[in-house]
Amino acid sequence: ENDDHKKLLAQVGSYVTLPHAMTIDLLRKSILFFEEHSECLFNYFSTLISSAAREGVTPYAYFSKNSVGKQCASTSFTAWDLCATSTTTFVPGAAAKSLERMRNLEGALQTYYLLIGCIQYTVGFFTARRQSELLNIKFKHLNNQDNCITTLVMKTGIGETRLTHDIPVIPLISRMLARLELFYRDCGLSSNQIQNSNCFGRFSLKRKPGINKPISKKYNCHLDILCDYFETDVLNGRRYYVRQHQLRRAFAVSFFYLNTRGNLSVLSYYFGHMDFKQIYRYLT
Repeated sequence: ENDDHKKLLAQVGSYVTLPHAMTIDLLRKSILFFEEHSECLFNYFSTLISSAAREGVTPYAYFSKNSVGKQCASTSFTAWDLCATSTTTFVPGAAAKSLERMRNLEGALQTYYLLIGCIQYTVGFFTARRQSELLNIKFKHLNNQDNCITTLVMKTGIGETRLTHDIPVIPLISRMLARLELFYRDCGLSSNQIQNSNCFGRFSLKRKPGINKPISKKYNCHLDILCDYFETDVLNGRRYYVRQHQLRRAFAVSFFYLNTRGNLSVLSYYFGHMDFKQIYRYLT
């Protein structure tokens, strides 16, 4: 606000950062949604998926049969996928109606993606990793006892020669990822299968249970649904859709100013940067 960065930091470029109040507000909403709904929703989906696997059908088919009773009163799914349609004919107002139904948690698949999006957003903010680094995190990289995660630093080396980085995480992150791991176990996956799977892959909804390898497009889809559900700000008729690198910048700004513009060396280490100029880019 007072142009402090012009006096304190090197001017090495200008980078788009989302409104800080919006990123913090969305963080709060993501955490509250997880705290309020995750137990109920994970239990519902694990029961549906494991039951479908025992019958040798896809969860979608099992859902259509209406064979699975409501696991709790707060679930109100009336469709498996709100985007699925039997016709390609454009219906005026269909998109708005789908959004309204999504915000009422009527679509099972969209609700699952929303819950994953809440976890992605929270983990993405507090770990401040690059998206490529988050996509490569597997459950075997989590150390819940010491509250840390081992990640590859994607801008060093190639493949397995990349440097690894042990980053500390707050207990909330450990708890979120531990609940996600329990969900996969309740779905019928073995411990070995889970440990070697990526944390942010989607559960395979085919007959053979498993966790799909995550890709950027699907990762961003979860964040898009999160932004639509919580109705992030609209500028010039376009909604703000959050991306992981914007959360990385938001964390840098929060850490820097909450520490009275100090601890740049700590921030640089946490981000895995060898050159302070890289941090300057985020802060300016």
